[in-house]
Amino acid sequence: MELSNALDTGRSNPQEDVRKQAYATVQQRLRELVPFIFIDHLTTGAVVYSSKVHGIGEHRLPDGSRAVPLTGTPTPYHSFTYVWLSRP
Repeated sequence: MELSNALDTGRSNPQEDVRKQAYATVQQRLRELVPFIFIDHLTTGAVVYSSKVHGIGEHRLPDGSRAVPLTGTPTPYHSFTYVWLSRP
């Protein structure tokens, strides 16, 4: 609920300082609630994730050897096979 309220405030309040605080709350809640976020636009992509997420880019072939990550245009690809979360 806090995240939704902050998004609503950020989108609708005419006061810049109130919107900045609302979006700061959005960022904080996303860091707490979402282990990683895919951000992609046209030919540029990024993966943003917390320090609890491990294995991003750890692609392995069926024989166990390390694979080249499938990244680049138009969308970066990240396999979830080797992704795991550490406990807080």
